[in-house]
Amino acid sequence: TGGGYVERLTMNFAPWHLGLDLLKWGRYCGPKHSLVWIEWCGQFPMRLALLDGVDESLESADRRVIRTRNAQLDIDNPVEITDEPLGTGALRPLNWIRMLAAQRVQRFLAGVESKWVAEATLTTQSGETERGTVIYEEVRWP
Repeated sequence: TGGGYVERLTMNFAPWHLGLDLLKWGRYCGPKHSLVWIEWCGQFPMRLALLDGVDESLESADRRVIRTRNAQLDIDNPVEITDEPLGTGALRPLNWIRMLAAQRVQRFLAGVESKWVAEATLTTQSGETERGTVIYEEVRWP
């Protein structure tokens, strides 16, 4: 039970070792196309986008526009799902890890998760446009 989902997540180390300052991810689903993206900012930066399962270059991602090499996603009127620290929100069932005194554990749990859904318009490089739905999340660590 929780306020989010994961298809399958397997980790062989604790997530606070990722060294993240900012995590952005999202998924757009439309009648013909799909777009997923992830951006990690921090110790091990990474940017990735897949348009219909094909690797794209993620150029920029913010709360209103996602740009890739071959597409642009314009996000309209987002509806907030959550905006709270991980330790009291998504990871509340794991609150027992607060007993670990490590500073990086405390910092990880203090990360603020903001998630919303919205309608969006995808425009491809060929000029094709379509409307669909997007879910977008950002987590910011202090």
